[in-house]
Amino acid sequence: MAAETAPGNRDRGRRRKGLRIAAWTAAGVVLLGGTGAGYLYFRLNGNIASVDIDRFLGTDRPEKADNGSENILVLGSDTRAGGNRELGGGTDDGNARSDTAMIVHVHKGHKKASVVSSRATPSSTAPRAPTPTAAATPRRAA
Repeated sequence: MAAETAPGNRDRGRRRKGLRIAAWTAAGVVLLGGTGAGYLYFRLNGNIASVDIDRFLGTDRPEKADNGSENILVLGSDTRAGGNRELGGGTDDGNARSDTAMIVHVHKGHKKASVVSSRATPSSTAPRAPTPTAAATPRRAA
C-alpha cells in the first residue's frame, strides 16, 4: 500500500478540504455582510439633510460649552405625499400631518443622548429657515 493511499492520509485530505471550504464560506459571508452593512449605512446617511443656521442666530448667544457635548435641533413634518404614501397609508392630500421639533443632546464622549420633543402649538410661529432654492422660507403660523 502506497503512503498516499493510506487511510490516515485520506482522512487528513478530507479534513483539509472541509476546512478550506469552511474558511472560504466564512470569508464570503463576512465580505457580503460587510458590503451590505456599508451600503445600508451610506444609503441611510445620504438621506439626512442639514443646514448650518449659525449665521441666522445673531450674536446675542450663550457662550459655547466646548466640552465635547453637542445639541442638535431636529425639525420636520410628517406627510404622505410622493413616495411616503406606502409608509403610512391614508389619503394623499399633500398636507402635513404633524410638525416635529426635537432637541437631541449628545453627551460628552458620545456614549448617550437625551431627546426633548415638543409639538407645534397654534400659538407658535415657525422661524424663517434657509432652503436650497431661496435665502429663507416665509414665516407661517403653525
